Amino acid sequence: MFIILATAPELTAITPPGPSVLSAPILELLRVTPCLLRVTLHMANTIRGEHMSFLRKRSRAVAAVLGAAMVTTLGLAASPASAKVSDGWIRGYGKFSDDWDDEGELSRTSPWRSSNATCLWQRILWAEGAYATNYDNKIFEEGHIDGDFGWRTLYSTIDLQKKLGETADGIVGEKTLSRVNKHMYKIGGSTDSERTLYLRYEGKKHTFDLRRNTEGKYVFPDRKGDSRQAGYKYHSCG
Repeated sequence: MFIILATAPELTAITPPGPSVLSAPILELLRVTPCLLRVTLHMANTIRGEHMSFLRKRSRAVAAVLGAAMVTTLGLAASPASAKVSDGWIRGYGKFSDDWDDEGELSRTSPWRSSNATCLWQRILWAEGAYATNYDNKIFEEGHIDGDFGWRTLYSTIDLQKKLGETADGIVGEKTLSRVNKHMYKIGGSTDSERTLYLRYEGKKHTFDLRRNTEGKYVFPDRKGDSRQAGYKYHSCG
């Protein structure tokens, strides 16, 4: 007869002493010990398996929560209150007071130098009575609204930036547009989604009316009074 005793991690077979040496209780204990060991090892393996299964499930749950958090974060980052240049339009949604906070840049060297977006900016230069200081020192006239960011537009922009207390670099970026955005007020319509909003821009010298259409795009009058959508990627005003 052989008895199986537990070692770590294997079971080792040994030959017990003869029956004449051991008493009956001891022989019975030796007889049932292998069964007890097998049951104990089975229970240990079962517990270990359940523990590993719990750890795997917990890891998958944690990964799912982290993944959902990342998706939510990215989703929020990709959903601004107003549009960017990549959208192709000067556009806004909801309240209009921050519609232009992430627009631009317009300058002599930007890809949008000749565009309807520049044309809208020139309409603002006209309304504010900006001067082409260090160019010909003449005021920006309505007839100068042609949609091209030329030298007159550059120096008139620098003049207006100085008056606004902004960095006078001739680049129409978020800060400059955000400042002039505050010169608009509502005269009709609605800020609700897919509704037209009617606005008025009040400059130092002139005012003009514009609107935010049902797509959120800004529409303004060019120098001839024709309505133009303020797009970055095309030029139809002038």
